[in-house]
Amino acid sequence: MKISILCVGKIKEAFYRDAVSEYAKRLSKYATLEFYEVSDEKTPDNPSPRETAKILDAEGERLLKHPGGDCFTIALCIDGKKMDSVAFSEKIEEIKGKGYSHIRFVIGGSLGLSESVRKAADLKLSFSDMTFPHQLMRVILLEQGVSDFYKRALSQIRSRIMFRPCIDIHNGKVKQIIGGSLCDEGDAALENFVSEYSAKDYALLYQKDGLKGGHVILLNGADSEYYEATKKQALEALKAYPGGLQIGGGIRPENAKAFLKAGASHVIVTSYLFPNGELSMERLFEMSDTVGREHLVIDLSCRKIGRDYRVVTDRWQHVSETKLNLSLLNKLTPYCDEFLIHGVDVEGKKKGPDRGLIRLLSDYKKENEITYAGGIHRLSDVMMIRELSDGRLGYSIGSALSLFGGEIPYEAVVGLENGQ
Repeated sequence: MKISILCVGKIKEAFYRDAVSEYAKRLSKYATLEFYEVSDEKTPDNPSPRETAKILDAEGERLLKHPGGDCFTIALCIDGKKMDSVAFSEKIEEIKGKGYSHIRFVIGGSLGLSESVRKAADLKLSFSDMTFPHQLMRVILLEQGVSDFYKRALSQIRSRIMFRPCIDIHNGKVKQIIGGSLCDEGDAALENFVSEYSAKDYALLYQKDGLKGGHVILLNGADSEYYEATKKQALEALKAYPGGLQIGGGIRPENAKAFLKAGASHVIVTSYLFPNGELSMERLFEMSDTVGREHLVIDLSCRKIGRDYRVVTDRWQHVSETKLNLSLLNKLTPYCDEFLIHGVDVEGKKKGPDRGLIRLLSDYKKENEITYAGGIHRLSDVMMIRELSDGRLGYSIGSALSLFGGEIPYEAVVGLENGQ
């Protein structure tokens, strides 16, 4: 969500600037916030009606010249519609529900807003019958109005499931491997753990504990002698927990719908989107159209090459030319529902998460959820991820989880998700 505040004049008092800065800082973690100021007219004491009209018209002309684009414009004026906090919050949700991702608030100068600006607005809003200084109005808007977006966003983040369990299947068995060790030749991998339980057993456990959005990953290529055994395990897990698991590994348009029909809530796609190491928007459009944006997770697992993170494909065996950055995430956002990102350099090594990657992902401000995986080996790592990302990132734990022979108690993670 993008929020713009278009104002007449600059804030002169330091205490107003400090207040605006503080609220803007809080909100920027959950939405893109922008301020635009147009110059104000010199206003004499006790201006005449003619002088007032002239000043309003001049300031209004500057406001109207500012491009709003495809946004919903709310003009703040004393004779606007009055709403309490609940009604205002519901109005914001209603605007978002109509497809707007940009809301613009317009605040006039000391004399208010011209009639032309008021008529151009989609909504005229009043916070009170009282008249407030126009500089103070910016603080009131952020505190009483826009900060509601912050509170609602924070509430949604706290209420969603952050932990995404996994079921990695290799050579027909549930395993945990060291990231980057997978090799199609000989179906080889360095193993941290091989389970005696089936993928179905794990699916039923996750269902019992109310954990949704877990990842079922097929680690064998379609030409492997083990592929059918691996696929059979995956399908049994999906059948056991319909709608509760996502599936990845060799997903293409021709097989994606079959996995959804088998019970997957989403399909996870990487390699198909990066032929020859380059992102293919044509393939992305095809995949998104085939399964629907709401069923697509894009896996952007990566390695650090020099100063950049580069997307890896083909079960992490090939480094693509595509750099993982905010520009890429923003570009892909309209075509998928979530992102899954493994820090391959630390995956399976139980030496701690990739903090640089977590910081990069935490700067993402749009609506899609991101799940980070890689290197988590103690509960303090989970808390660090929550703190660095302000609770915006989901996380997955593999080899370090007690279910897979690690030291982090599975029950403790479930308790953390339940607020215990």
